[in-house]
Amino acid sequence: MKVLFTLFFSLLIFSNTQAQILKELEHSTPEERAVTFSNEITQALMLTDQQNKLILEINLMHAHKIVPIIHSKSNKLSKLKKIKSLDKFRDKELDSVLTDGQFVLYLKHKKEFIKNTRIKLKSVAIK
Repeated sequence: MKVLFTLFFSLLIFSNTQAQILKELEHSTPEERAVTFSNEITQALMLTDQQNKLILEINLMHAHKIVPIIHSKSNKLSKLKKIKSLDKFRDKELDSVLTDGQFVLYLKHKKEFIKNTRIKLKSVAIK
């Protein structure tokens, strides 16, 4: 019984986190998301001016592509799967702009950013 409760509670938090992530996406513009993510990358890596420009363009294009997904009538899980698929495509584009060392650091920073975002959203969902 205790295991079932723990599983149910974990699923509830995961579901609330997903909902919170989608809500955050709905209430921000593509430009805000692109600039925020680009600034995160710029602060984490030593980028050239040309790299900064290209990364902002890639992030802006990606942010605009997810707008129809965010506002679609699909269920939350389906939306997140589609967004994750686009995110993998964006990573491939970023890989072509960054050096090998920068891309490794980018992936490490991205993982940490996602982890911190989930922690932040879980704390909001619990309150």
